[in-house]
Amino acid sequence: MSTGTVSRTTDKTKVTSDLYPFAEICKNEDGTLKYVRGTVNMTFDGIEADDIPGWLDTEKYRCFRSSRPSVIENELLRVHQPEYNTTVTLDSVLTYTIYVHRDDYDRAFAAIQSSLRGK
Repeated sequence: MSTGTVSRTTDKTKVTSDLYPFAEICKNEDGTLKYVRGTVNMTFDGIEADDIPGWLDTEKYRCFRSSRPSVIENELLRVHQPEYNTTVTLDSVLTYTIYVHRDDYDRAFAAIQSSLRGK
C-alpha cells in the first residue's frame, strides 16, 4: 500500500484506518517520493491527482473513486469498517505534466507505480 494514501497501515489487505488522498507526487532531492496534501501546497512539477473522466455527471467523486463508498468514501477516503472483510478498489487518474527525456520519464513512472502498488 502506498505511503501516499495510507496513514498507519502498510498492508493493502488490512486497511482499518482512514486513507489520506494526495494532490501531487514529487521527487525529493534524494530520489524518495513526497506526497503533497492539499492544492495550496502543490508545486505543479510532479504527478497530479487529476479529474476522473465523467466525474461531473455524478458529482460523487472527482480525483479518488471507491468501488464501495460505504466502506471507503469517495474523495475523502474515510474508512468505515464493514462487518466482514470486504474488497475495495480505489481509482484515480494521475497526470504527469513535465517534459523530460523518455528514459527518465519511464524510470520515474515505474518507481511511482511500484510505490502505489505497495511493492
